Amino acid sequence: MSRHAQGCLTVAAVLLVSGCRAVICQFPALENRFICVGTCLPVPLEDGHFRITLVDEQKEPVPGAVISVEKGCFYCPGHNNYELGGISNENGEVRLKLESGEVLGIHSFQDGYLYGSASCDSDKFGAATITMKRNENNTPPTISNVHAEPSTVPAGRTFKLRLDLRASSASENSDETLWVQPETFRSGRLKPTTGHPDSPPGDNFPDGAYEAEVTAPTTPGDYDYYLQATAHNCETSPRAVVRVTVTP
Repeated sequence: MSRHAQGCLTVAAVLLVSGCRAVICQFPALENRFICVGTCLPVPLEDGHFRITLVDEQKEPVPGAVISVEKGCFYCPGHNNYELGGISNENGEVRLKLESGEVLGIHSFQDGYLYGSASCDSDKFGAATITMKRNENNTPPTISNVHAEPSTVPAGRTFKLRLDLRASSASENSDETLWVQPETFRSGRLKPTTGHPDSPPGDNFPDGAYEAEVTAPTTPGDYDYYLQATAHNCETSPRAVVRVTVTP
């Protein structure tokens, strides 16, 4: 488990056991500054949708942020449960359809900000607000050579998303190198091709090639896939976008 994952998971466990509303992550290595702050709100789901709102430290909306959500737990063992995803609108909001109440592990990413997170049981909470901090360090990891193979694929068939990851000068790579497809509200995780141990996941994920096998949407059209990586100190890479054309 990555070190920033451990910091969040400890407090998230308190939330699930005690019903506490807030998840607050603190990292002494960064001068005791709070990095990710998530608050689960005891309101009903809106027509079966869970609402996520992203704000900055002045409580202003953070539009255009990538949201990736684990279903069933927060930092799930094996880290294979990233399923839901979206992009925040002009009000900083994303609404995700849920088939049934379950624990959600929410992860947020935006250029120029530090990683944010929250863990909410959707049987008890129907919304969450995450406060995102500006990245003052400006030493993020980088991703390059981002592409899809193939970039044109028949509906419902599989393709691969690929990229090269390089750690920042200030921190090791975390296990969160993720993709999000907002029109279909899906997300997933890219894994290193070098066979790095993944269950349980280890620290210091390697530089180099990463990939994910993805099933194309069933409706033909052009789809943009958003990709971003996170370091252990919660800095996030500049975002990359890959377009995939889905044919009948």
